[in-house]
Amino acid sequence: MNTEELILLELNNVSRSFNRRKVIDSVSFKLHKGNYFAIKGSNGAGKSTLLRLILGDFEFEKGNIDYYDNGNKVSLLEFLSKTSFSAPYFNLYEEFTLIELSEIYCEFRKIELNQKLFNDLSKRFALNDHLNKQIKNFSSGMKQRAKLILCFLSEPEIIFLDEPSTNLDVDGMNVLFEILKEYKQKGATLLLASNEIRELELCDSFLSLS
Repeated sequence: MNTEELILLELNNVSRSFNRRKVIDSVSFKLHKGNYFAIKGSNGAGKSTLLRLILGDFEFEKGNIDYYDNGNKVSLLEFLSKTSFSAPYFNLYEEFTLIELSEIYCEFRKIELNQKLFNDLSKRFALNDHLNKQIKNFSSGMKQRAKLILCFLSEPEIIFLDEPSTNLDVDGMNVLFEILKEYKQKGATLLLASNEIRELELCDSFLSLS
């Protein structure tokens, strides 16, 4: 089977309501290995909700979501072990430094901290001079860079990103796009929720939510 034919994720008629309002209505799509896939739509269309349904943060009301590894169905937990997620609304433990936060993150993910990768990401995202500063003293842009460092620190096979360039300046966005292009060359898979043109230009296929 070709890599492009391997399904990692399949949604069939998935729906979810909040306060009696249908936010996700009968959504179906497949995510293939190596594909950069974007979910786009206006504010409130349900992009973030759909990502979080896939990741198990919310329960869906009808339909089903199937997860795969090398052509075989796997559990959500097995699927999540190969993924990493970053979103601007995720809170960081702000009393810790970036170094401490990275150590905690790796311990939580049950992986060894790759010091070389951490140093490289910190340098590329221009946080190498702020490693011992508490996160609460970071600007909003620095916090977003820190979230992206954590996301890539586990060297994920499947990357989930929700509006990743939020609060980033031009330099930060350029670094993000460079890293995503490098991951694409390595055969990684991306599921992106965004309306940003530069982010969407990285993707091979799209789902539009109304």
